[in-house]
Amino acid sequence: MTDSTVYRSPTALAAIGEQRRRLDLHRTDPATGRCGACGRTGPCEEANDAAIFLAERGLLVPALRRGPRPVRALRRVAYRAGRVFGLGGSSRSGDSSRFSARAA
Repeated sequence: MTDSTVYRSPTALAAIGEQRRRLDLHRTDPATGRCGACGRTGPCEEANDAAIFLAERGLLVPALRRGPRPVRALRRVAYRAGRVFGLGGSSRSGDSSRFSARAA
């Protein structure tokens, strides 16, 4: 296995932090569809520029955290229940149509 540690200068880390703050500031409000900072129809140019800056450096843009997701929790429960009864996971016969965690 190779070590994939990336070393960045303090200046680069500061620029990355600034662009992440800029992106967070210019998030599009899901209710109105407008930028939370400048009020333009989102995503605005500021948010796009910050996202491009981060993407060019191979940094993933973190998703907005909204709290617990009931659908995802339900899928997790269904998947675990299926595993207990031998319905989920890898199918020995190759037929995975009986149960799918994504379909739940």
